[in-house]
Amino acid sequence: KRRDSSGQIIALVFPYCICYCLFQMNGAVHDLNLGRLAFTVVLLLIVVVASGVLELGLEAQLVIAATRCAVQLTVLCAFLLEPMFAARNPTLIFVYLSIITVLAAREASARLHYVYFGIRGHFVVAFLIGSGGVLAFAVAVVLQLQPWYDARYLVPIAGMLLGNNLTATALGADTFLTDLADGTDRIYIRLCRGASWREAILPSVKAAISKALTPTLNSMAVMGLVFIPGMMTGQLLGGQSPLEAGIYQILIMYLVTVSGCLSATAVVTMGAYAVIDTPNHALRRERIKKPIQGPKRDVLLALIYGIVDLAFAAFDAARKFITARSADERHALLGVSSAAVAPDEESGNLDHKFVAKFTGTSSGQGPPLLEASDLVVGQTGLLISLQLAQGDRVSITGATGSGKTSLLRVLCRLNAPAGGVLRLDSIPSTKVHAATWRARVVFVPQDRPTLTGTPAEFFKLARSYRAQRKRALNFSDDAPINIASKWGLSSEKFHQQWFSLSGGEAQRANLAIALALKPDVILLDEPTSALDATTTASVEKDILAAGITLVLVTHSTEQASRLCTSHVKLMPAVKSNTQPGQPLLIGGE
Repeated sequence: KRRDSSGQIIALVFPYCICYCLFQMNGAVHDLNLGRLAFTVVLLLIVVVASGVLELGLEAQLVIAATRCAVQLTVLCAFLLEPMFAARNPTLIFVYLSIITVLAAREASARLHYVYFGIRGHFVVAFLIGSGGVLAFAVAVVLQLQPWYDARYLVPIAGMLLGNNLTATALGADTFLTDLADGTDRIYIRLCRGASWREAILPSVKAAISKALTPTLNSMAVMGLVFIPGMMTGQLLGGQSPLEAGIYQILIMYLVTVSGCLSATAVVTMGAYAVIDTPNHALRRERIKKPIQGPKRDVLLALIYGIVDLAFAAFDAARKFITARSADERHALLGVSSAAVAPDEESGNLDHKFVAKFTGTSSGQGPPLLEASDLVVGQTGLLISLQLAQGDRVSITGATGSGKTSLLRVLCRLNAPAGGVLRLDSIPSTKVHAATWRARVVFVPQDRPTLTGTPAEFFKLARSYRAQRKRALNFSDDAPINIASKWGLSSEKFHQQWFSLSGGEAQRANLAIALALKPDVILLDEPTSALDATTTASVEKDILAAGITLVLVTHSTEQASRLCTSHVKLMPAVKSNTQPGQPLLIGGE
């Protein structure tokens, strides 16, 4: 232990010696001499001793951090900034700013609980938009530097902007991705009520931007009252008048706020496009992943390894280019094309695991309202064809894993089918906006919503979605309350928070909201699983009275018989009875 303590003391004093030598070489010691600075080392030793006494285990970390701080700042000032300031070379400044931007992007992405492919590049772009744009404005309009690449102003301001943007973007991106990953059902329920993807993620975006700006706003609120910020302190110690130092600090805080907002907005926007299937207005949760927990690499070592990796990548790229060029030349001499030819794909090779067996009669009237032609559902390989007219009521039963819920998600276009065509009013789904489709074809999942706010607030929000407004229907504020009151749910429950409702209460409120939106087709997944027999009977009575086209997934054959006149049973397919390219469909009886 004595040897360890001695080594830590030596390591703590060592940077002091380096600082002294370098400052003497560069003549940088003025009012604050190294002898006085040594007193701070004594204070740090007190912290190290306290950590040892309290068994915090931070002794080595404190020593390493203090050493790194002294060495890095000394090297930065003596060997990088001073030559850069003296050279006044825009290329050197650009290279330096590019390096610290990449390092900031790496550090920001390392702070996230969830990531997606390409997020580090998005951080770089966000920093260029926020820090770069605001820095250019400050240099050209506010400071009016001559020349514009004056490193004495450009480098410190860029460093402060990047440092603050690192925190803002990391907070914003982490809040946004965590909300999408952990609150997937909230996004889905908004989409199922007719929200576009922008409307569905808007609460998450607002929360992310608000979280990103909170530290800066808190600092500005108490600045000058509780503390004097770092830049102003440095200028005052350097002999600047308090008024001039204050003006520069105001400038910096305004620039930091604007650049943080721009960078956070940019990274959240790019993140949204990365994890949202924008043409189909659907969240692709599988694109959001937990970061791979490898060995934690220090930022300085990461820079060194990054440069080495970049050099190897450049070497490999050059080697592949030369090899490919030589191969192309040989092919040209032989008269052979180097283009790859894709093999022919036969449409009948898909392994369909389940078949739909239809029984019953149609209760609907008129032309088909919702059609599914040769629809292939997800990994289950279910191949099914459906034609539902206005008023048709069909139940879907089958073993767990047969694709019942997946079929409902495909019918409402939350999931894309693996094949086949969906039509609404004989119009292919590719020609109907996804939000418009879901406003008319409403899916009510089995799980209770984990929404924030109250059911009444959610109904008001759902009515405000553009797709619902375009339907020009008369939605009464009390419509879901009136519906649910017949199911034993009091009006007071609609003004309570979702999380305070029981499972049965939340299920009734959710179903009442869906019915109050007056859909053309309603897709129900175990709609009464949390209700007693009496309440279930009341719910079923109102569903029948509504006359809505119904697709019901249930494990209860009794409920299927009471509500529906047509029935679909999903069964394992018999491969010997199927032909490639033909739907596995047994006709209705």
